[in-house]
Amino acid sequence: MNPYYEIYPEIFEQAHQHELTKDGKAIADAIPNKDLTLINHAYENTKAEVNFDFGGFFKEHFTLPKISDLDFESDRNEPLENHIKKLWAVLTRQKDTLQAGSSLMPLPHAYVVPGGRFNEVYYWDSYFTMLGLEVHEHLDLIESMVDNFSHLIHTLGYIPNGNRAYYVGRSQPPFYSHMVRLLADAKPADDILQKYLPYLIKEFDFFTQDSRKVAMDDTHTLYVYGDSNFSPRIEMYKDDIDLALKVEDKNRFYNHIRAACESGWDFSSRWMLNANDLASIHTTDIVPLDLNALLYHLALTISEASQDKSQRARYLTISENLKAAILAFLWSEKSNCFYDYDTRTKACTGVFSAAAFYPLFVGIATLSQAQYTADKAMKELLHKGGLACTSNFNGQQWDAPNGWAPLQWTAVKGLLNYGFIEEAKEIATKWCKLNEAVFKRTGKMMEKYNVVDIDLEAGGGEYPVQDGFGWSNGVYLKLKRVFSVS
Repeated sequence: MNPYYEIYPEIFEQAHQHELTKDGKAIADAIPNKDLTLINHAYENTKAEVNFDFGGFFKEHFTLPKISDLDFESDRNEPLENHIKKLWAVLTRQKDTLQAGSSLMPLPHAYVVPGGRFNEVYYWDSYFTMLGLEVHEHLDLIESMVDNFSHLIHTLGYIPNGNRAYYVGRSQPPFYSHMVRLLADAKPADDILQKYLPYLIKEFDFFTQDSRKVAMDDTHTLYVYGDSNFSPRIEMYKDDIDLALKVEDKNRFYNHIRAACESGWDFSSRWMLNANDLASIHTTDIVPLDLNALLYHLALTISEASQDKSQRARYLTISENLKAAILAFLWSEKSNCFYDYDTRTKACTGVFSAAAFYPLFVGIATLSQAQYTADKAMKELLHKGGLACTSNFNGQQWDAPNGWAPLQWTAVKGLLNYGFIEEAKEIATKWCKLNEAVFKRTGKMMEKYNVVDIDLEAGGGEYPVQDGFGWSNGVYLKLKRVFSVS
């Protein structure tokens, strides 16, 4: 299936240098119109001509991706839930077919894409999308998506960022165990946990391999995000090269950028030495709250799914060790707060973020820790439209003033786990009202929202605000179902 950029990188590099589109991902997703050998032959024969028009050549020989949901017309006067019901069909893709030269890795079952420029499946997005699919009783679609991810684990050994060849080398936050549990709760008679146990174990092995392991001391081990590549991202090729001009160790920089993409928080001051300078990113030095909390949940799920006594005991011990390490190193007694940990300084980073809710989300915080987290977040992160990612206003899309659907759900669910119902409802109400107001104004569900100035669109990041939008749809529906907020 080799994508064209792997076979003939010069054409790909020239497409970026000529800036044929504002979005480098579109170049990575371009599909050749004829046999790649013929295209390359034509390129080699004409590129030296005085009046050679590379843009014209590329347009003739490649087709750029079409955003399929652009043609969808919404009715801003209808209830938002009805709009989302219609969107499921727009965002659903049937099983893929192999296409020569395409970067798309075919999946054997139907799946839901986020929307906009994201016209393929994405790993952690899918869990939050499934929350809404469950509300609307699309259980078969949830199961087909879990089966797709199981297929990827079987063939690659892990779930990549998305089903594109250029995402091979990294994953995203490991929500597979949450997907499996969601499906198991919906279909309790089907032995779902046992069915997916081999894939859960492979998922855990991927995220706990030696290259990701951090020995916190003689007895505690935690893990970091990563990527096996040390080169510019294919989907944002020119952006990475341009930014790397500011750093000395370019390969290491590229790896930090890629690791941040695996975190899903691309990009955030969580990963930066200087909150205002993306070139200072050092993701693989940071032991993250969310990753390790999710690995705790994954290990515990494996233990509960296994019918082998020694295996059950082994993974239960692993989960308990992860819990102990998180509480020992990612909780600050001085600040009464959960933080990421910087392996360079051997101390917490001091960046308070919505990731602080993950220990509550998976149920490993103490009641007093949950109380401190709730109090601090309601004071420092909660705004008119919901929770901001951090309190840093620096132009990065995973910092203030932006809020994202997955962070609202993990916070709300974490608060509910500890009985903080009023705080959870306040976040849910603010977020749902913001979603509804933006839909009334634009007719769209957005990828992210400005939770500080609710009359403005969210900003920052490497591309314009996208609509669709899978995880926003899912979280909105789930919050409405849990609280019946209006």
